[in-house]
Amino acid sequence: MATNFPTSLDDNTVLGADVANLTPVTDPLHNIDATFKNNGRDALKAVEAKVGIDSSAVTSSHDYKIAQLELGPVNPLVLKTGDVLGTVTAPAGQASIAAGHFASGDGATVKVASFGSGIASGYIDGGAYGGGSYIGCRGSGAMASGYIWNRFDGVFEIYARSGSVASGYIQGYEQTGDISANAEGCHASGYLKTGNWPAAVTAAQDGSFAHGWVYGYNSTSRVYSSGKGSGAFGYAYGAQIEARGNGAFATGAAREAGKVIAAGYGASVHGYAASAGYIRASVAGAFASGHASDSAIIHAKGLGGFSFGHATGSLSTIYCNQKGAFASGHAAGGSSVEATGLGSRAHGYAVGASEIAADGEGSFAGGFATGGGIIEALGSGLGGGSLAFGNAYGTGSKLSAGNAGCFAQGLAKDGGIIEATSIGAWAGGIGIGAYSVIRASTNGAFAFGRAAGNIILASGLGSFAFGQAAGGYDITASGAGALAFGHAAGGPITASATNAVQFGVGENTLVDSLQVGNAGVRFKGTVGAPAAPQDGDQWVDAGGNVVIRSGGVSVTIA
Repeated sequence: MATNFPTSLDDNTVLGADVANLTPVTDPLHNIDATFKNNGRDALKAVEAKVGIDSSAVTSSHDYKIAQLELGPVNPLVLKTGDVLGTVTAPAGQASIAAGHFASGDGATVKVASFGSGIASGYIDGGAYGGGSYIGCRGSGAMASGYIWNRFDGVFEIYARSGSVASGYIQGYEQTGDISANAEGCHASGYLKTGNWPAAVTAAQDGSFAHGWVYGYNSTSRVYSSGKGSGAFGYAYGAQIEARGNGAFATGAAREAGKVIAAGYGASVHGYAASAGYIRASVAGAFASGHASDSAIIHAKGLGGFSFGHATGSLSTIYCNQKGAFASGHAAGGSSVEATGLGSRAHGYAVGASEIAADGEGSFAGGFATGGGIIEALGSGLGGGSLAFGNAYGTGSKLSAGNAGCFAQGLAKDGGIIEATSIGAWAGGIGIGAYSVIRASTNGAFAFGRAAGNIILASGLGSFAFGQAAGGYDITASGAGALAFGHAAGGPITASATNAVQFGVGENTLVDSLQVGNAGVRFKGTVGAPAAPQDGDQWVDAGGNVVIRSGGVSVTIA
């Protein structure tokens, strides 16, 4: 007959009744002892009873005991001392531990509770108006531990949820405090000293980490980590330190409405933000660091971008918003250091509503800008690769590289302008005072020198203007490949024809020629007479003879 086990225990009906000794037919020399058979049957029945049938209610059976281990202990461990208006709660059937010491008063409700397979432990010294202090954990493996000292009105809690850890010390004053790790594997810990407004240390996503000292005063304060695997660490006084993106990291100190925030995946922020200062990395892989105060901003907004430095004062910014861009330096008094082109670089010292800006792809802008001065490397697309570097001092002063491969360098002061505005142009030198301009305005042009109330201008393709422009006179190279050079003290220096060279005061309008001064002596560099010869011209005729124009007559020197 088939066995009934493990549905039910087998009996003698299945296993067979006792039998006497038998004399086997096949073995006339020996008797078979029935004891061996009967003992084996009894042993099998004992083993079945010890193991137990399925869902056995016999408390001594293995089946019952294993089922109880899987369910957890029947009576959770609950410890409590010094209970004054406090309570401890740990639900039956859970492997929870709740422990606490209470010394509460003034109608405060104080609790230490474990609602899951975890631990809640803490010392609460409440009282003095209000109440609602709480140390509790909820969910498997959670742990909450801390010390709450409650004074005046307020609701305070230290709380851990599934698999997370919350630990800290809360000292209350009027309003709400919170240390809370509320998802699997999170960790939140710190010291909160709340005053007038809420304060919190919170890790709200799987595997995130939040730790620090939070003092809530006249503003919402928190050290907060909300991205999976993110971390927030530091000191927040009426301010915020937050890691919002997966793998993001924020650390530092924030005071008086300051913010230190990493909001992009893998973004990182570090620094000190005070008086509504803002340090932020808002896209994947970005990095922002430094000191921001008095409503100033340090912001890395470009993928893999980097913003670093010291920014102070309203509208002051250190900012990058393109992939691989880099902005660093000092910005104060409404000034900005900004890298807004792909792979651009802006660096320097900007104060007093001044600007250092790298806007072109791969461009660079750097130096010292003050009192409204501007240093800029502009352009987009093919307009990248420009470079502007130097000192822009005072309202209207500007160093500008405005196109692909441009270079602008030097000192622009009190309204002076140094600018290269076309592809491959170069402008440099010193421009001091209003209407002082050094400008290279066409492709490959070069303008360099000192301008004091006047202009040094290279406006012809590949032209060159160089020297000192002062006393009301300019230096201008307007012809393609033209060169104007010298000191324009007694008059302008102008090369207006193609490949014309003018050295010193005067104007050269003859193609492929050199003129020195303004006496009218010109040397033509190509064969043949000028279209309109004038006294002082020299050239070579088709026969290789030198010809000189004098007194209205062309004289050939054989």
